[in-house]
Amino acid sequence: MKSFKNYIKDNKTLIICMSIIILIMFFPYIFKIKDFVLGYDFQYQHLFFYQDFHRLISSGQMPFWSNNLFLGTNFFASKSYYILGDPFSYITLLFPAACMTYALMVTYILKFITATLLFNHLLFKMNYDNKIRTIGSLLYGFCGWATLFAEHPTFLVWHTFLPLILIGIEYVLKDKKYSIFVVSVTILILSNYYLFFTTSIFLTLYWTLRYYQLSKFNFKSYIIDTLKLILYYILGVLISSILILPSVLYLVQNSRVSQDIILTNKYNPITIYLDMIIKALIPPFKVSELNHMLFSTSDYNTNQLSLYSSVMVYLMLPQLFINIKNKVSKSYLLILSILFIILIFPIGSSIMHGFNQPNFRWTLLIILMTILAFCHILKNIKLNKKMLLFTLGSYILIILGLRFIANYKYDFIWEHLSYEYNYLLLSMLLLIIFSFIVFNYKKYYKILIVFLVFELSLSSYLTLRRYPDFEDFDYLNVLPQTPFDYIKSIEDETSFYRIYVPYSESKAAMPHNINLLYDYKSAYTYDSLYQPTLNQFVTNDLKFPENTWQIDVHDIEIMKNLSFKYLVVENNEFNLGREMYYDLPIDLNDHKEFQLIKEIDGKLIYEVTDYTPFPFDITYLGDNNIKGTIETSTTNYTIPIAFDNGWSIFINNQEIDVLNDDGFISFIATESGTISMSFVPQGFKIGAMISLISILIAIYIIKKEH
Repeated sequence: MKSFKNYIKDNKTLIICMSIIILIMFFPYIFKIKDFVLGYDFQYQHLFFYQDFHRLISSGQMPFWSNNLFLGTNFFASKSYYILGDPFSYITLLFPAACMTYALMVTYILKFITATLLFNHLLFKMNYDNKIRTIGSLLYGFCGWATLFAEHPTFLVWHTFLPLILIGIEYVLKDKKYSIFVVSVTILILSNYYLFFTTSIFLTLYWTLRYYQLSKFNFKSYIIDTLKLILYYILGVLISSILILPSVLYLVQNSRVSQDIILTNKYNPITIYLDMIIKALIPPFKVSELNHMLFSTSDYNTNQLSLYSSVMVYLMLPQLFINIKNKVSKSYLLILSILFIILIFPIGSSIMHGFNQPNFRWTLLIILMTILAFCHILKNIKLNKKMLLFTLGSYILIILGLRFIANYKYDFIWEHLSYEYNYLLLSMLLLIIFSFIVFNYKKYYKILIVFLVFELSLSSYLTLRRYPDFEDFDYLNVLPQTPFDYIKSIEDETSFYRIYVPYSESKAAMPHNINLLYDYKSAYTYDSLYQPTLNQFVTNDLKFPENTWQIDVHDIEIMKNLSFKYLVVENNEFNLGREMYYDLPIDLNDHKEFQLIKEIDGKLIYEVTDYTPFPFDITYLGDNNIKGTIETSTTNYTIPIAFDNGWSIFINNQEIDVLNDDGFISFIATESGTISMSFVPQGFKIGAMISLISILIAIYIIKKEH
């Protein structure tokens, strides 16, 4: 308790400033003026994956398989990336499902706090004083990258824990202790294995940088110590096997992941380079709104760019050249040069994106290193006033020049583009203010902190709320809950059936996962990691091109075979699916296979009388387990649930082969009796064994170190 009080006392300024920024950022959500709803993928994917996670856990099931995700999905392997590897996601289970947006807001606040405090500890291990730690921690905790990618909870958690692995390296180099490094590797790969590839590339640079900075460099010692670090790195990866091994076995089948390597040497359009300058000087508060940026690109992969933490950082970076003979300054210049070269050449961003199309999601690493270099400058370099004024003048000319180029490009600044340029003018004013304050930051420390908190609060607030069209939840009250509750009331808990709601009637921009809110098995999905065994079915039967994430069943005969028992529609004139798939309207009342059973809250509920029922009598229906009785009038059975190698089937306690019938579970029964189906993700058991053995090794190492 005493040490905690001392920590609060020592970091009082940081905690107060951090709290002010968070309060301003989240004010409308904390006080429930608005629901915490961010744009695009947040409310069309992430929010509903959390809903299904909550459903599975609250029903007493392991989050292995979900029948509510399209036609069945390996939840454990596909959502380890989105949810299961993120330790903050488990906090949402403490809240009712109806409060999921508020629960996620709580996790977001905790992520920003954790990121800030971890970076503070990193700077502490690097021997920076309290004032520099406060400035640097605020810069990292609320940098433009974090608020830009906040719509992706799984990206934000990378920002949260990235400082931890650098802390681990400090303990290795200074204390010869590897336990924190091992733990950090495990946490980073579990929380975001997609960006862990990028982290691993960066670590080769960062480890070399700190090794060079902290010791008299000896190549032989460097190789030995690097090999030792790699062994501990592998141990950290092995600890994560319980989650990562099933995910890898799943991902190698995914058409998105198995695409050809794409490397390019050209950015299109070339104005991306002008956008890089802008995104270093202003927050990315209009990014992702196409054509709302001065030098925007319509490419989703390259229009999401941020190099911003504060204009003060880029004002100070040229000071490194003043002290270039110092090996620490020289090493920072070298690593920053390498990172900016990677940024400038598209092939570099392709490599950082896993040898795929160029993408700027990795630029948090540039922000991180600019902040560390900035902290080094504050502590170790006597600032050169002439260089500072020259840098200030250069930035002013750049900002005015960008205005000229923008005017030439657009004739005049359109209203929807004016936000960026107006903020550029504000950034120019902040540059002038900081140029006077930072020269003697110890004397003007309180003034500097006030302006920094103002800058970060404004940038974070604007970036987090950059989607005015998404201020409200797009799925709110777009369907009545009553039809689905009524269907549940007339069906047994052991009944397996699906419900079709016409795409156009769900009245949302992207209603692909709306069924997860209303808790029913549906016909469509928006999921980049949907069950890969359905690839052929989606391509051949549903006529969707490969690698499509937005999929819906739009053929009535296929729906009947997939146990779609109910249609919930607004009127009897029925159109299937999206407009591009419209057939001639069907009058449901003219067809005997559709029977109207209820009209409720403006919705007609039709039963599909000739749908294909589940092929055996069910006595227990769960997501991971199905039990029942079977007769052998037909020996070949196909079940309307997606196939996965993790499924096992037993008839009369004897295991039989599980077959793949065009992406669906199939089996051959030779006798009648009891049947049970169970699902355990492929690789889960061996992954758990590897994790257990690796944890025991890690515990031994920790005990040995202490």
